[in-house]
Amino acid sequence: MENPDIIIADINRSALDALIERPYSYIFVKTFNRNKDRIIFFTSITVKKQNMEVSVSSHIKKKGRIRNAIKAGRLDYVNDLLRHTGA
Repeated sequence: MENPDIIIADINRSALDALIERPYSYIFVKTFNRNKDRIIFFTSITVKKQNMEVSVSSHIKKKGRIRNAIKAGRLDYVNDLLRHTGA
């Protein structure tokens, strides 16, 4: 995913997988404004395998799911526009 709006380290997600090189995955979140009323949150979940970032899942998520992932994990990045608007 190019230019994500948010990056979350999901510490619980891949901790038990012996093939994963780190004990967490990344959730890359891109927001899209649809019809000026509804914001869509597109996510791409990646793990590190053989020293490469590999996408294992991509989904559209609801705002509550993104909020829960931030609370349960670690917020590693927020793009400046979202940070300044408080979104």
